[in-house]
Amino acid sequence: MIDANPAALETEGLTREAAIGMDLEHLFPPAREFSVMDGVRRVSETGIPLHIGSKHNPETRSEIWRDVSISRLSSNVIAIVYNDFDESSEARKDLKKSKLELDRLFSNLPGIAFRCKNDKDWTMEVLSGGLVDLAGYRPEEIIGNKKLSYADLIFSEDREKVWKSVQESFTRDDHYEIEYRIVTKSGIVKHVLERGKVIKNPGEDQSFVEGFISDITDLKAAKIEIEESKERLENTFKSTVNALSKITEIRDPYTSGHQRRVGLLAEAVSRKMGLERKLCENIRISGLLHDIGKLWIPSEILSKPGKLNKIEMEMIKEHPRLGSEVLKEIEFGFPIAEYVIQHHERMDGSGYPNRLKGEEISLPARIIAVSDVVEAISSHRPYRPALGLNVAIEEITSGARTLYDPSVTRACVDLLKNGFSF
Repeated sequence: MIDANPAALETEGLTREAAIGMDLEHLFPPAREFSVMDGVRRVSETGIPLHIGSKHNPETRSEIWRDVSISRLSSNVIAIVYNDFDESSEARKDLKKSKLELDRLFSNLPGIAFRCKNDKDWTMEVLSGGLVDLAGYRPEEIIGNKKLSYADLIFSEDREKVWKSVQESFTRDDHYEIEYRIVTKSGIVKHVLERGKVIKNPGEDQSFVEGFISDITDLKAAKIEIEESKERLENTFKSTVNALSKITEIRDPYTSGHQRRVGLLAEAVSRKMGLERKLCENIRISGLLHDIGKLWIPSEILSKPGKLNKIEMEMIKEHPRLGSEVLKEIEFGFPIAEYVIQHHERMDGSGYPNRLKGEEISLPARIIAVSDVVEAISSHRPYRPALGLNVAIEEITSGARTLYDPSVTRACVDLLKNGFSF
């Protein structure tokens, strides 16, 4: 007990101090005798208000509890309203008013509260007025299968699924939650969400289902629209990334495919290191665009067959910064600009453009750096032929710790020695 009104305390001859905090059935023994406690548990589980008619004491022939109404106010608060011994007209008026309020609440619920037999027809015994808005039928047309059963409303292809789900919950003695379709009186198909539980009272052969049914048609449509919109955005994003990568390759034909291969190797290394799937994909995209800054480097420098002079080399070294400036203006959902500007940094601080050291360089940038070196050495360049994977492995192995992250190097070497192919 967490509260009781003065009438209840006076009727039962209790003080508030004695009542608050005590068990209901200890304070009011008839609560167990006349199934009030069972009603409380049922309402607590289903949220559906319950009415229990007058109960009589067979010895005195007097009414002990009269017209008990049980309602759930919140997830852990149950209200019990009952009539006392007072036969006065005022008490009856108060009781009638309480019943009217509960009936109004029941009829105005935004959905269907119900109690039915646990049979294939879902034979309804109690059905709230929300059925009219949801399906176009009046409750009295469905209760007792008078005109048709509730099973007739369920979309034919969903009937067996509903039956199996409810029976499985009964076996587990647990609540169920299931989505299915119904066909309204006007022939419209709607999606509903039903939550409930199968109840079987001791000593009774028949089990019952009590629960609540909500219309989720609009929610379902919105969810589908969101998924389709998400798919369109993802496709647009992929197309944009691929287009940006292609533009870079057109400007620098000798490194055609370089960015794509760096992205593939960087992703494989990331997976080898056990990084989270989404981060691996982000690293692949960063590898695919890591040289986009070369768009602003003159093509005659990019494709020069001989050794670059000091000025030309300084211009080339600007491409990480230029790429970062472009990419930071686009919303990727991850710090791609940071990864790109750092992909020529080295562990000992000898890299460029900011001479970062060790942990100052992000892990994705360290992975792209190793992948970039391996792909560049093993592929053809304007100033030399391809040197092969063995030379690439020797480079990153000898440079581990000083130039390249040792853990990234180990993962990359293991991949290359075990048959990784671009």
